[in-house]
Amino acid sequence: MLSTIALIYKENGVCKGLYRGMSINYLRAVPMVAVSFSTYEVLKQILELDTGMKL
Repeated sequence: MLSTIALIYKENGVCKGLYRGMSINYLRAVPMVAVSFSTYEVLKQILELDTGMKL
C-alpha cells in the first residue's frame, strides 16, 4: 500500500493524485446527509417519539 501511495505521489503529486475526486465526494455528501437527517426527523414525528420540539 505504501509503495502504491509513493508511486501516485511521484507521478501526479498531492492535489492531482492523492486528493483526486474529493470535491465530487464532498458535493455528493451534502445532499445525502440532508436526506438522511430529514428522513430521521420525519420518522420520529410519525412514530410520535421525542423530537425535542414543543408544539
